Amino acid sequence: MKNSVVHPPLKRALIFQFKYEEAKNLEDIRKRFEKWYCILKPREDLIVMRSLAEEGPTRVIFLISEKSEEGGEIILVETGDSWYTYEKIVSLIRIFCKNAGIKLKESTVS
Repeated sequence: MKNSVVHPPLKRALIFQFKYEEAKNLEDIRKRFEKWYCILKPREDLIVMRSLAEEGPTRVIFLISEKSEEGGEIILVETGDSWYTYEKIVSLIRIFCKNAGIKLKESTVS
């Protein structure tokens, strides 16, 4: 099989740590977003999400991993189709977390 180049390339991946607040586990997060996101749960400790509001190519993919009963991490992957700046992502991730019922650990946002 030939190696193929992914077009457009990935733009950036950011990792954020979070703690549970209103949501107590990944299932709570999944339930909060199931109407607005396409969600896969490949393992008990991981959900993968993309917005259903996006028309056309996917711009942002969220991987939310539970590391303990207290919380976990969000890996945000942007594709080359994303037009977001780093600053916009950092401001929007706070809103995303509020909607998810979780809180960012401030030391993970620079």
